Amino acid sequence: MSTTYQINSEELNINLIELIKSNFPNQELFIDVYPMEDIDLDINEITNPKIIERINDINSNKHIVFPNMNL
Repeated sequence: MSTTYQINSEELNINLIELIKSNFPNQELFIDVYPMEDIDLDINEITNPKIIERINDINSNKHIVFPNMNL
């Protein structure tokens, strides 16, 4: 399972961490953080197929999870 969270940095808090921990209990995780303006990176610069897939999903607004968080 992979999940993409789109959130403003001002809204980051412990709730996001707890949400991630509950969705991925006791697992090793990779967390990639990209500023929104950098999301249109040239795909040719990236070689990891999973990251390319995630960027394509974000660009097409697919498979993006908007967590319900009480801030």
